[in-house]
Amino acid sequence: MNYQAISKIFSRNVVLEMAKKNRLDLFKKIVMDNYPSYKVEGKSISKIYDEMYIILKKKYRNEYIYKNEIAKSIIRKSHKFNNVSYVNEFKVNGCIADVAIFNDTSTAYEIKTELDSFDRLDDQLYEYKDVFEYVYVVVPQNKVNHAIKVAHDTTGIITLNEKNVLNYERMASSNKKSLSKDKMFNCLRPSEYTLFYEGIIGSKAFGKAADIKDTCRSAFIDLDVEIAQREMLKILKERGLERFEKDYFLFLPQSLLATLLNLRLNHKSLMTLRENMVETIC
Repeated sequence: MNYQAISKIFSRNVVLEMAKKNRLDLFKKIVMDNYPSYKVEGKSISKIYDEMYIILKKKYRNEYIYKNEIAKSIIRKSHKFNNVSYVNEFKVNGCIADVAIFNDTSTAYEIKTELDSFDRLDDQLYEYKDVFEYVYVVVPQNKVNHAIKVAHDTTGIITLNEKNVLNYERMASSNKKSLSKDKMFNCLRPSEYTLFYEGIIGSKAFGKAADIKDTCRSAFIDLDVEIAQREMLKILKERGLERFEKDYFLFLPQSLLATLLNLRLNHKSLMTLRENMVETIC
């Protein structure tokens, strides 16, 4: 069995083909080409997903496994999707946080699996500390001592143990005093910072795109840092789930949770995906 190849069934391309094109070709090809001895007959797509996920958790814990366990444990159980925005691969000033969560505060999770090195970790943590109040490094149990040595004092450490349970080895400390208003602003989209400006000033910013951005940036930077953080959280929580998304997630494989949170499919696509999940392979 080619574990790396099998893990691609959780990729954007495979799920989008099911949801938007109503096709299972890519999914079937990956499973049958890379696990020819696996008995697919009579099994639903949902069942196959969950069984493949169990195998990968045991044999090939790549980044997706970590992301999905974070989504299941931290989002679904702790917050039940309420008033929370979950973002995979959140861009932060030249770096990309593996998982970002925005609710009443901001938290970044940087994943270092059994397959990763710690070479860039120091640079990544410096950037995250300027934007997120809390920062965590998520590592396998056998890398916890290395993580404690390398991670900054305010950085929390979470391990994913052999039973695939997340454990807090060290709680993160608040970075609120060191937050950068300029870097927080850089995380906002044009549609977001123009609405922020209109809400704060009471009128729209006019001019060329670059001029509007500079005007909005100046207004944001003029705020007290705690107010700026609250404004950022208010904006980014708007990226949270719609009611229909939450409803569909209850009926889709939990092994696909991180992918679904990342894709943000519309109602029609989620309906198509749900219908495909109950299909069986003959």
